[in-house]
Amino acid sequence: MTITNIILIIVVLAIAGYAVFYSIQKKRTAEVEVQVDVDDKTYTIEKMIEFVKRRLDEITKINLYDIGLSEEELKRRKNKKYELKKALKGCTYGDVNDKKYVKELIFDLLEKEYGVTESNISKAISFDIPSLLTAQDKFDILIHEYKKTFAYEALTEMIKKYHLAELKYIEGESKPSYVITDAEIDDIYEKEDFCIGIGSLHGSFPGSMRKRQHSRDYDRG
Repeated sequence: MTITNIILIIVVLAIAGYAVFYSIQKKRTAEVEVQVDVDDKTYTIEKMIEFVKRRLDEITKINLYDIGLSEEELKRRKNKKYELKKALKGCTYGDVNDKKYVKELIFDLLEKEYGVTESNISKAISFDIPSLLTAQDKFDILIHEYKKTFAYEALTEMIKKYHLAELKYIEGESKPSYVITDAEIDDIYEKEDFCIGIGSLHGSFPGSMRKRQHSRDYDRG
């Protein structure tokens, strides 16, 4: 075998080795490299929900054995993957800790990967212009703020404070019912006069992002 052939073999092996290394490294970082194309619709509720669904799906379904992780990193990510799957399942049964875990993960995805900031979040929900907030937006914010003081008694305390547990006649209904009306929520929100910033909303994005209901029923979030 000539010197030239030996050199060629070494070069080919080096290129092949680099190609394999690059492929492994690309797979290893693939799950965290998220490209967000920013346009006029980027920071809408619909787009952010779409992003979160896709990322949660990627995180829970990625094949960890196929991305060349070290034994320690593989174990760590397997635990994370298991925790998320367990938490997502627990959320469907109303588990408080699981809900908190998923909310914090979603907040991190939106802030660190999607680029949500205090300024661009107003494109989705007009925190800085109360007149543009829906009654559901205001209710979510009210409950979030009340939870800081009253935890899971937030709704109960708000009902007590504003005497909301009273029979009311709703237009179009022949009998009175126990409801919280949009007008009452608007009035309460104005009286509370909250100053909302992204820092105070940590963990609350999922509540604001949940599907808007056209009914007059409000829940605990």
